[in-house]
Amino acid sequence: MLEEFRSAEITKIVELSPRVREFTLTPSKPIEFIPGQFIVINGQGVERSYSISNSPGNKDIEIIVSLNSSGILSPWLFSLKLGANINISEPKGQFVLPPIVDKDICFICTGTGLGPFKSMIEGLSHLFKGQIYLIFGNRKKEDILYHEKWQNMAKSTNFNYMPVLSQEKWDGHQGYVHEVYKELFAKNKDVMIYVCGWQAMCKEARMHLKELGFGRRDYKFEQYD
Repeated sequence: MLEEFRSAEITKIVELSPRVREFTLTPSKPIEFIPGQFIVINGQGVERSYSISNSPGNKDIEIIVSLNSSGILSPWLFSLKLGANINISEPKGQFVLPPIVDKDICFICTGTGLGPFKSMIEGLSHLFKGQIYLIFGNRKKEDILYHEKWQNMAKSTNFNYMPVLSQEKWDGHQGYVHEVYKELFAKNKDVMIYVCGWQAMCKEARMHLKELGFGRRDYKFEQYD
């Protein structure tokens, strides 16, 4: 079955870091999505998937794009200006929360793997009474996306923000995400875990979660390479 696309206008571009931009897209016809889903963008003869990073409820959708200078689609997207039109698919994917979340929930990600979790967290934040953990790995502080937003949210009682840097010394967590969740959940298994990032990170996380005693129904993965 051939992919069906619709036109969407780029109505806002935000520089999130030296190599990452947030694009706001206004589709020609409204679309509905579930937090965690993605769209496919068709351009320059290729198709690439991007998670929707905002919560539902308005006519626009947002995506977070990291520049791959040796790629095809991301350099093209970075060359576009406000008002440009691109072709996008209907929302897709099953990397979503269950209808009822009755446990604490932990989101583990690196880089633009934050995208689906931003959508989920924004959708949960006003309704969910359990604990939310965001363990967010990056190389340097300048790479952290929405750092101030998460810091402000962490002032609430149920949002726990734990950024981790692997290549820069600072006063926060140092190294990789794995040590953070291993310490947090060594004894607490009453938590749902979602992981999004590079293949190697996901593979290592799956191994550690099994070692901690989590079953296959306790975690969900999505990788973007």
